[in-house]
Amino acid sequence: MEYLFRGRTNTIVDEWIYGEHYTFKTNAFISPSGAPCSLSVYPSSVGLWSGLTTTGKDPVKVFEGDIIATLDTNGVVVRSGIVRLGRYNSDGDHHMGFYVEWVSGTAKSATRKDLIYWIEYAGAQVIGNTTDNPELVGVTEK
Repeated sequence: MEYLFRGRTNTIVDEWIYGEHYTFKTNAFISPSGAPCSLSVYPSSVGLWSGLTTTGKDPVKVFEGDIIATLDTNGVVVRSGIVRLGRYNSDGDHHMGFYVEWVSGTAKSATRKDLIYWIEYAGAQVIGNTTDNPELVGVTEK
């Protein structure tokens, strides 16, 4: 698996960039592949690629900080959550890795959290991220 990070630049050009991640004191930087320099990004926007890509007609790489959702046959969100990286509990067991912190939907506390299941088997889709679309999950960070 390649280690790919993304971050939202906090310079004049406000855009997402992808590459290697560096920190210096409280500042975060992304160095795009092949670029001679790093660009400053919002530290809270930095996310690691999970190694997973959504299925469907428009595949999307799934990053830490993305908001994913399962949809019903009419395209209505059934449940949504934030992609996280770290330690989590699921089905009474302790795990480490990428998981979903469910924020809406039926029985969110009883819903399994392992990201690979939701992306590869349940067809969850990326509907936004916590930097650009905090209103989707009630997050207030940038």
